[in-house]
Amino acid sequence: MIKSNRILIIDDSVELITEMKKILGESDKTFSLIDDKLFSQFAGEEEENKKNKKISYDLTVSNSGEEGYELVKKSLQDNIPFALVFIDLLMPKWDGVKTAKEIKKIDKNIEMVIITATGSFRRREILTEIGSPEKIIFLKKPFSEEEVKQLALSMVSKWNIEQAEKEKTRYLENSIAEIKTLQESLSINEKRLKQIINLMPDMIYVKNSEGRILMVNHQFEKITNSSDNDLNNKFHKSIFSKNEEFEKIIEYDHEVLEKGKKIEIPEMEYTDYNNIVHILNVIKIPFVTTDTTEKAILTIATDISEKKKIEKQLIQAQKMETIGNLAGGLAHDFNNILSGITGTASIIKYSLDEYGPMKDELSEHISVLEEASERAINIVRQLLLISKKQNEIDSRSSINLNEIIKNVYDICKNSFNKKIELNFNYSLEQAITYADHTQIEQILLNICINASHAMTIMRNDNENQGGLLTVSIDKCLPGVELKEKLHINNDNEYWKLTITDTGVGIEEKYLTKIFEPFFSTKFDEKSTGLGLSMVFNIMKKHHGFINLNSEYGKGTSFFLYLPVSKKEKIQKNKQNSKIYQGDGHILVIDDESIMRKIVQSMLATCGYKVLLAEDGEIGIEIFKKNKNIIKAVILDLSMPKKSGIETFTEIQRINPEIKVIIYTGFVDSMTKEMLMKHGIKGILNKPFNLEEISKKLNVILKDEK
Repeated sequence: MIKSNRILIIDDSVELITEMKKILGESDKTFSLIDDKLFSQFAGEEEENKKNKKISYDLTVSNSGEEGYELVKKSLQDNIPFALVFIDLLMPKWDGVKTAKEIKKIDKNIEMVIITATGSFRRREILTEIGSPEKIIFLKKPFSEEEVKQLALSMVSKWNIEQAEKEKTRYLENSIAEIKTLQESLSINEKRLKQIINLMPDMIYVKNSEGRILMVNHQFEKITNSSDNDLNNKFHKSIFSKNEEFEKIIEYDHEVLEKGKKIEIPEMEYTDYNNIVHILNVIKIPFVTTDTTEKAILTIATDISEKKKIEKQLIQAQKMETIGNLAGGLAHDFNNILSGITGTASIIKYSLDEYGPMKDELSEHISVLEEASERAINIVRQLLLISKKQNEIDSRSSINLNEIIKNVYDICKNSFNKKIELNFNYSLEQAITYADHTQIEQILLNICINASHAMTIMRNDNENQGGLLTVSIDKCLPGVELKEKLHINNDNEYWKLTITDTGVGIEEKYLTKIFEPFFSTKFDEKSTGLGLSMVFNIMKKHHGFINLNSEYGKGTSFFLYLPVSKKEKIQKNKQNSKIYQGDGHILVIDDESIMRKIVQSMLATCGYKVLLAEDGEIGIEIFKKNKNIIKAVILDLSMPKKSGIETFTEIQRINPEIKVIIYTGFVDSMTKEMLMKHGIKGILNKPFNLEEISKKLNVILKDEK
């Protein structure tokens, strides 16, 4: 409850304000603003605070009616109202009457003392004009000190007593309302309890020892397709469509009644009227009904089907994590093998350039080897991304979608069920877009694989296997198709890839979930549910769009929209590679023999003499013995015993000026920046070829020439 000893004095006379402040200062007299017993009842004041206090007011002064009005307004906003205001009747601008009227509009509780020198007839007019005469007292000039003190004491006390009475009234009103609410609550308690039970997402029912149903909730009615009236006092066997499920329940019921203890069945199956199997967590509790004192069983069954589904998804995610770790290890080993292939191919290609007679005979085979290696490198890059051991590299470039369609066609032709007819169509012009070749090929292949499954393994056993898979590419009119089909306002040109199958189709209820992670329409664990989620994310990353149409039982069409690249065509002619020759000794440190051999061969082809070390410790010893003749060190980042970084650090201590190149299968941008900051002169990404290693050495050694 609010108590106030605040007094506002409004007068344009400095002398009067000074006099009032002097009179209303602290006095030796004592008083209590309101009755202590009344205040403590409502405000909870402690006993020690009930003692009478010296008269002390919180005084605020104002030189004008306008300012006084604003002070009252602010006090109400701050919840520290004035109990009393002294207002001089004669003031410029706002006189005492106008000031009092305006203050009364915003604070009807405030007590007022009008300071005046007019007669009693004028006072009646003022009271009529201001209103609330019970709140106004006139103080005629000249006045005595005791007169002012008595007015202040009585009117501030009056204000506080009125507030206490109002609080008491509110308290009583609230108490009466609360009692009334409690009475109403008691009368509707049964209805409320039943409503709560009916709102529960669990199946709840009560049956007696004979198996007759006494009560069910709405969720029970929903799952069993029945009503409380239908089931009341009937045997609960009627809700079971499978006898073996009913027999299990009977066993549990007997156990509850015999032992008189609660039991929990972590998982049990219940087949509803739609033949949908629910996995339930069931709790059975024995109790005695209050009306008949007969034994009964309360059953609460929670549908955990969705939870079990999520658990399967989590297991699948853990499998994917394991696959990722395996992928990282495979990628590391595969990188070393590819380094041997690409390095050898580049040496042979260089040799063909040197020895003309062999060039025509083997150049075509070398080109095939290089193309196959390039595709293998892209696969390794994807494996590293899956394993999270490499940040995604922006490998986008201008690519021809016709070539991707052709590559996917070759894969489908060699791997799909022969009962699937393939109809792949190409654009008459180069279908150029700016994208990652591997990722676009991956999403097209993913959708084609899903289409093949829809026409084979997803069909019922009594259905014919196979169908027609059609892939085509067209150019969309700017701002037309995207706006009509996807409601996207975009005036750019797009290539539209259409993939259509005549498979089982997708039910309409699943269409909005089709791109969600872990969602799949393939049952019996035939899918991870990640394929189309990946497709959606790749399309989004390439500023593309994806849409689909599907008719259950007839087939599905996917539409992929990729921006048309501004480049007219792709230049296929590659510049002749340049191999930089050099001389001097190079130390190569790698624990993999295949890498040591291929790097040695490439460096020898470039004119260098090579020293080899199979680990960091041996490499450091060789460097110590030959530090005056070794011009550069090339080492692997990942090695046992001593890592590439540790080996480099010790070699740098021996010769701070030594040029060092590190090669690795994967390195993120932070590690790369750290290596360069510590003095590594060059980084090679495995696999690399003759041209790349010769160029890197030429760059770091050119200052010495």
